[in-house]
Amino acid sequence: MNALPALLKVRYLLDQVDRLQGGAIALPPNQRGELQKQLLGKAVIRLRQLDDTQPQLFDPQLDLLPPAELRAIAERCLRSLASRTEFLAAYQAERQRSLRIWGALAMAMLVAVCAAVAAYRIPRSMPGTLLRGQYSWRLSSALSGYPASGELSASPAGDFFFSTGHQKQPSIVLDLLLPTDLVGVEVTNRQDCCYDRALPLTVLLSDDLTTWRELARRTEPFYVWQIRVPQARARYVKLQVENESWLHLYQLRLFSQK
Repeated sequence: MNALPALLKVRYLLDQVDRLQGGAIALPPNQRGELQKQLLGKAVIRLRQLDDTQPQLFDPQLDLLPPAELRAIAERCLRSLASRTEFLAAYQAERQRSLRIWGALAMAMLVAVCAAVAAYRIPRSMPGTLLRGQYSWRLSSALSGYPASGELSASPAGDFFFSTGHQKQPSIVLDLLLPTDLVGVEVTNRQDCCYDRALPLTVLLSDDLTTWRELARRTEPFYVWQIRVPQARARYVKLQVENESWLHLYQLRLFSQK
Protein backbone atom coordinates (compact mmCIF):
# COMPACT_ATOMS: atom_id res chain seq x y z
CA MET A 1 0.00 0.00 0.00
CA ASN A 2 1.29 3.47 -0.89
CA ALA A 3 1.89 5.05 2.53
CA LEU A 4 1.12 8.70 1.79
CA PRO A 5 -2.45 8.35 0.39
CA ALA A 6 -3.31 5.88 3.13
CA LEU A 7 -2.02 8.17 5.89
CA LEU A 8 -3.92 11.09 4.41
CA LYS A 9 -7.10 9.01 4.30
CA VAL A 10 -6.77 8.22 8.02
CA ARG A 11 -6.00 11.84 8.82
CA TYR A 12 -9.05 12.99 6.89
CA LEU A 13 -11.31 10.52 8.72
CA LEU A 14 -10.06 11.71 12.11
CA ASP A 15 -10.53 15.34 11.09
CA GLN A 16 -14.14 14.61 10.21
CA VAL A 17 -14.65 13.08 13.65
CA ASP A 18 -13.42 16.38 15.11
CA ARG A 19 -15.86 18.29 12.94
CA LEU A 20 -18.74 16.14 14.12
CA GLN A 21 -17.78 16.63 17.75
CA GLY A 22 -17.51 20.38 17.18
CA GLY A 23 -21.01 20.59 15.69
CA ALA A 24 -19.86 21.52 12.17
CA ILE A 25 -22.70 19.44 10.80
CA ALA A 26 -26.17 19.30 12.32
CA LEU A 27 -27.17 15.77 13.30
CA PRO A 28 -29.23 14.32 16.15
CA PRO A 29 -26.97 13.14 19.01
CA ASN A 30 -27.61 9.43 18.39
CA GLN A 31 -26.77 9.75 14.67
CA ARG A 32 -23.69 11.84 15.45
CA GLY A 33 -22.36 9.13 17.77
CA GLU A 34 -23.03 6.35 15.25
CA LEU A 35 -21.32 8.27 12.46
CA GLN A 36 -18.30 8.96 14.66
CA LYS A 37 -18.04 5.23 15.33
CA GLN A 38 -18.23 4.44 11.62
CA LEU A 39 -15.52 6.96 10.76
CA LEU A 40 -13.24 5.71 13.53
CA GLY A 41 -13.80 2.15 12.41
CA LYS A 42 -12.67 3.02 8.89
CA ALA A 43 -9.58 4.72 10.34
CA VAL A 44 -8.74 1.62 12.39
CA ILE A 45 -9.01 -0.62 9.31
CA ARG A 46 -6.65 1.63 7.34
CA LEU A 47 -4.16 1.74 10.22
CA ARG A 48 -4.21 -2.05 10.52
CA GLN A 49 -3.40 -2.37 6.84
CA LEU A 50 -0.50 0.07 7.19
CA ASP A 51 1.02 -1.51 10.30
CA ASP A 52 -0.04 -4.85 11.79
CA THR A 53 2.46 -4.56 14.69
CA GLN A 54 0.43 -2.07 16.74
CA PRO A 55 -1.15 -4.14 19.56
CA GLN A 56 -3.62 -1.35 20.42
CA LEU A 57 -5.31 -1.80 17.04
CA PHE A 58 -6.00 -5.49 17.63
CA ASP A 59 -7.37 -5.30 21.18
CA PRO A 60 -10.51 -7.52 21.33
CA GLN A 61 -12.21 -4.83 23.44
CA LEU A 62 -11.50 -2.07 20.92
CA ASP A 63 -15.08 -1.69 19.71
CA LEU A 64 -16.29 -1.29 23.30
CA LEU A 65 -14.28 1.88 23.87
CA PRO A 66 -16.00 5.29 23.79
CA PRO A 67 -15.26 7.32 20.63
CA ALA A 68 -12.92 9.74 22.46
CA GLU A 69 -10.62 6.94 23.66
CA LEU A 70 -10.71 5.16 20.31
CA ARG A 71 -9.86 8.39 18.52
CA ALA A 72 -6.89 8.95 20.85
CA ILE A 73 -5.53 5.47 20.06
CA ALA A 74 -5.92 6.04 16.31
CA GLU A 75 -4.23 9.46 16.59
CA ARG A 76 -1.23 8.01 18.45
CA CYS A 77 -0.81 5.22 15.92
CA LEU A 78 -1.13 7.67 13.04
CA ARG A 79 1.56 9.95 14.49
CA SER A 80 3.84 6.96 15.03
CA LEU A 81 3.41 5.86 11.42
CA ALA A 82 3.84 9.36 10.02
CA SER A 83 7.07 9.89 11.94
CA ARG A 84 8.53 6.73 10.41
CA THR A 85 7.67 7.41 6.79
CA GLU A 86 9.79 9.25 4.23
CA PHE A 87 6.63 11.12 3.26
CA LEU A 88 6.43 13.13 6.49
CA ALA A 89 6.95 16.57 4.92
CA ALA A 90 4.64 15.80 2.01
CA TYR A 91 2.09 14.38 4.44
CA GLN A 92 2.01 17.58 6.48
CA ALA A 93 1.74 19.81 3.41
CA GLU A 94 -0.93 17.67 1.78
CA ARG A 95 -2.95 17.58 4.97
CA GLN A 96 -3.18 21.37 5.00
CA ARG A 97 -4.11 21.39 1.33
CA SER A 98 -6.81 18.74 1.78
CA LEU A 99 -8.32 20.58 4.72
CA ARG A 100 -8.69 23.70 2.58
CA ILE A 101 -10.28 21.83 -0.33
CA TRP A 102 -12.61 19.49 1.50
CA GLY A 103 -15.29 21.38 3.33
CA ALA A 104 -18.96 20.99 4.02
CA LEU A 105 -19.64 19.32 0.66
CA ALA A 106 -17.12 16.55 1.32
CA MET A 107 -18.53 16.00 4.77
CA ALA A 108 -22.06 15.72 3.40
CA MET A 109 -20.89 13.11 0.90
CA LEU A 110 -19.15 11.19 3.65
CA VAL A 111 -22.29 11.23 5.78
CA ALA A 112 -24.28 9.80 2.87
CA VAL A 113 -21.78 6.97 2.37
CA CYS A 114 -21.53 6.13 6.07
CA ALA A 115 -25.29 6.22 6.52
CA ALA A 116 -25.53 3.31 4.08
CA VAL A 117 -23.42 1.18 6.40
CA ALA A 118 -26.18 0.63 8.91
CA ALA A 119 -24.79 -2.56 10.37
CA TYR A 120 -21.19 -1.42 10.67
CA ARG A 121 -19.06 -2.58 13.63
CA ILE A 122 -15.41 -1.90 14.42
CA PRO A 123 -13.64 -5.18 13.65
CA ARG A 124 -12.43 -7.33 16.52
CA SER A 125 -9.27 -9.40 16.33
CA MET A 126 -9.76 -12.76 14.63
CA PRO A 127 -8.87 -16.21 16.00
CA GLY A 128 -6.19 -18.45 14.58
CA THR A 129 -3.44 -17.50 12.15
CA LEU A 130 -3.88 -15.33 9.07
CA LEU A 131 -3.26 -17.38 5.94
CA ARG A 132 -0.46 -15.85 3.89
CA GLY A 133 0.48 -17.21 0.50
CA GLN A 134 -0.20 -17.12 -3.22
CA TYR A 135 -3.79 -18.29 -3.14
CA SER A 136 -5.63 -17.98 -6.44
CA TRP A 137 -9.16 -16.78 -7.05
CA ARG A 138 -11.57 -17.07 -9.98
CA LEU A 139 -14.83 -15.24 -10.74
CA SER A 140 -18.08 -16.52 -12.15
CA SER A 141 -17.82 -13.61 -14.61
CA ALA A 142 -15.80 -10.42 -14.88
CA LEU A 143 -16.86 -6.84 -15.46
CA SER A 144 -15.39 -5.44 -18.67
CA GLY A 145 -11.85 -4.23 -18.03
CA TYR A 146 -11.35 -6.34 -14.89
CA PRO A 147 -9.58 -9.72 -14.60
CA ALA A 148 -11.56 -12.92 -14.16
CA SER A 149 -8.88 -14.52 -11.97
CA GLY A 150 -5.80 -13.63 -9.97
CA GLU A 151 -3.92 -14.09 -6.72
CA LEU A 152 -5.12 -12.92 -3.32
CA SER A 153 -3.22 -9.83 -2.13
CA ALA A 154 -2.56 -8.81 1.47
CA SER A 155 -2.64 -5.14 0.44
CA PRO A 156 -5.41 -4.50 -2.10
CA ALA A 157 -5.53 -1.19 -3.96
CA GLY A 158 -8.54 0.93 -4.80
CA ASP A 159 -12.08 0.49 -3.51
CA PHE A 160 -12.37 -3.18 -4.58
CA PHE A 161 -9.95 -5.78 -5.91
CA PHE A 162 -12.35 -7.52 -8.30
CA SER A 163 -15.77 -7.08 -9.88
CA THR A 164 -18.01 -9.65 -11.46
CA GLY A 165 -20.42 -8.77 -14.22
CA HIS A 166 -24.12 -8.34 -13.54
CA GLN A 167 -25.52 -11.86 -13.34
CA LYS A 168 -27.53 -14.32 -11.29
CA GLN A 169 -25.58 -15.51 -8.24
CA PRO A 170 -22.22 -13.83 -8.97
CA SER A 171 -19.38 -15.47 -7.05
CA ILE A 172 -15.67 -15.66 -6.31
CA VAL A 173 -13.90 -18.96 -5.51
CA LEU A 174 -10.62 -19.10 -3.57
CA ASP A 175 -8.27 -22.07 -3.97
CA LEU A 176 -6.22 -22.75 -0.82
CA LEU A 177 -4.18 -25.41 -2.70
CA LEU A 178 -4.61 -27.98 0.10
CA PRO A 179 -7.42 -28.89 2.52
CA THR A 180 -7.13 -26.34 5.35
CA ASP A 181 -8.64 -26.14 8.83
CA LEU A 182 -10.35 -22.74 8.86
CA VAL A 183 -11.42 -20.96 12.05
CA GLY A 184 -12.34 -17.57 10.59
CA VAL A 185 -13.19 -15.58 7.47
CA GLU A 186 -13.11 -11.79 7.26
CA VAL A 187 -14.90 -10.07 4.38
CA THR A 188 -14.43 -6.33 3.80
CA ASN A 189 -17.04 -4.79 1.53
CA ARG A 190 -16.41 -2.34 -1.29
CA GLN A 191 -15.05 0.93 0.12
CA ASP A 192 -16.91 3.68 -1.73
CA CYS A 193 -20.55 2.68 -2.27
CA CYS A 194 -23.03 -0.03 -3.27
CA TYR A 195 -22.73 -2.12 -0.08
CA ASP A 196 -26.13 -3.72 -0.67
CA ARG A 197 -25.03 -5.33 -3.95
CA ALA A 198 -23.28 -8.02 -1.90
CA LEU A 199 -26.53 -9.12 -0.23
CA PRO A 200 -27.58 -11.72 0.61
CA LEU A 201 -24.05 -13.13 0.72
CA THR A 202 -23.22 -16.75 1.49
CA VAL A 203 -19.85 -18.32 2.28
CA LEU A 204 -19.57 -21.90 1.03
CA LEU A 205 -16.88 -24.57 1.42
CA SER A 206 -15.90 -27.47 -0.83
CA ASP A 207 -13.21 -30.09 -1.28
CA ASP A 208 -13.86 -30.80 -4.96
CA LEU A 209 -15.63 -27.75 -6.52
CA THR A 210 -18.72 -29.92 -6.96
CA THR A 211 -20.29 -30.38 -3.54
CA TRP A 212 -20.67 -27.19 -1.52
CA ARG A 213 -21.74 -26.70 2.11
CA GLU A 214 -22.83 -23.40 3.60
CA LEU A 215 -20.61 -21.89 6.29
CA ALA A 216 -22.38 -18.56 6.87
CA ARG A 217 -24.94 -16.19 5.38
CA ARG A 218 -25.31 -12.41 5.63
CA THR A 219 -28.53 -10.53 4.87
CA GLU A 220 -27.80 -7.14 6.50
CA PRO A 221 -25.51 -4.42 5.07
CA PHE A 222 -21.94 -4.59 6.33
CA TYR A 223 -18.60 -2.89 6.03
CA VAL A 224 -16.60 -5.71 7.63
CA TRP A 225 -18.13 -9.14 8.20
CA GLN A 226 -16.18 -11.42 10.53
CA ILE A 227 -17.10 -15.11 10.64
CA ARG A 228 -15.80 -17.29 13.44
CA VAL A 229 -16.21 -21.07 13.40
CA PRO A 230 -14.84 -23.77 15.73
CA GLN A 231 -13.20 -25.44 12.75
CA ALA A 232 -14.14 -26.06 9.12
CA ARG A 233 -11.91 -28.05 6.79
CA ALA A 234 -11.93 -27.25 3.06
CA ARG A 235 -9.73 -26.53 0.08
CA TYR A 236 -12.10 -24.16 -1.72
CA VAL A 237 -13.99 -21.16 -0.33
CA LYS A 238 -16.77 -19.53 -2.35
CA LEU A 239 -18.53 -16.23 -1.68
CA GLN A 240 -21.78 -15.95 -3.61
CA VAL A 241 -24.56 -13.36 -3.85
CA GLU A 242 -27.94 -15.10 -3.81
CA ASN A 243 -29.55 -12.53 -6.11
CA GLU A 244 -29.02 -11.13 -9.57
CA SER A 245 -26.33 -8.53 -8.89
CA TRP A 246 -22.64 -7.66 -9.05
CA LEU A 247 -20.07 -8.85 -6.53
CA HIS A 248 -17.12 -6.62 -5.67
CA LEU A 249 -15.22 -6.71 -2.38
CA TYR A 250 -12.27 -4.78 -0.97
CA GLN A 251 -10.50 -7.61 0.85
CA LEU A 252 -10.81 -11.26 1.88
CA ARG A 253 -8.81 -12.71 4.76
CA LEU A 254 -8.84 -16.33 5.90
CA PHE A 255 -7.65 -17.65 9.26
CA SER A 256 -6.51 -21.20 9.98
CA GLN A 257 -6.18 -23.15 13.19
CA LYS A 258 -2.98 -22.27 15.06
